[in-house]
Amino acid sequence: MSKFHQALSAAAVLALCGCAQPPVPAGGFGDGAPPVLMASLNDSLTAELRSSHGAVVATRVRAAPTAVIVREPSNFQTPGRRREDGSWETEPRRVVWALRSDDRWVWSDARQPERRLDQATSRELDRLLAGLNSADAASDGQCTDAGGAVLLIRHNGGERAFGFPCGYGGDAPSRVSEIVLAGRVADWQSAPAEHAPPGLPLRRLVANPASAFSGPAERELLTEIRSASAWLEFWPGLNTGRRALPPAPLVDFGRETLLVARMETQVRGGSTVRIERVVEDPAGLTAVVTFQSPGPTCGGAGALSTPTDIVAIPALDRPIRWSVNRTTKACA
Repeated sequence: MSKFHQALSAAAVLALCGCAQPPVPAGGFGDGAPPVLMASLNDSLTAELRSSHGAVVATRVRAAPTAVIVREPSNFQTPGRRREDGSWETEPRRVVWALRSDDRWVWSDARQPERRLDQATSRELDRLLAGLNSADAASDGQCTDAGGAVLLIRHNGGERAFGFPCGYGGDAPSRVSEIVLAGRVADWQSAPAEHAPPGLPLRRLVANPASAFSGPAERELLTEIRSASAWLEFWPGLNTGRRALPPAPLVDFGRETLLVARMETQVRGGSTVRIERVVEDPAGLTAVVTFQSPGPTCGGAGALSTPTDIVAIPALDRPIRWSVNRTTKACA
């Protein structure tokens, strides 16, 4: 057994039992881990699963050929009952599960009814589990947060566990843990294009998002507009730098909703903002937007600009979340 697996195995069990945790790398362990440590991990998560979801569900999840159990990080916890002294009791950390059924994944977090995940999310979980390897979720070994998330995966006849004392990264175990905790894929940027759902049709109201509007903005803006009155009230603020206010683009709000993404005012040229796509899932809509800034070697005029993008999507009575990607343009 490697030193990497020894360190992780001890850390995972210490985190689960609430013991002091030394600085160790995050990661996974499999067949090489001592059976007593894997048994301790299984017992701990199974007990928490049984307590929050019931014995029948716990038995079903533990017997599934492919299943994932995640205990949320401590910073995800919500306040519970308020004590007489005004302080709040903290609710137990959620234990969320998902298992592979015949055609897709089934999911529950005990606070919501059991449901089947959408097909795109199911395909993404399948892809991530198929690509797991022993180097996933390794860290620099300097993190000691015992309140990090804990992930247990059963797949292809084996079990692996991962701890995240440094928080989530961009590795496959982090993605699996985030997806199962949320019950959906919040950001499709790191997934292959063929796995991401196609998204809703977009009608772009801005031909050049880098310089379409001249009004100053002190902070970024991500918002939705669902009525003609709100649009007419919002429109002048996008054009405060113009001598004459142009007419607002026509929108049939019985059929469309507007999404607006705006950067704060930039002191140099070259910045852009673009709403890439809007994806529908059981929890609502996710709008993916990219903010791009010029790199240090890029040229650009010193004129002020307020990059803005506006798109119209089909009017749906669904909550909208934003997923923001920030990139820096490389210049020769």
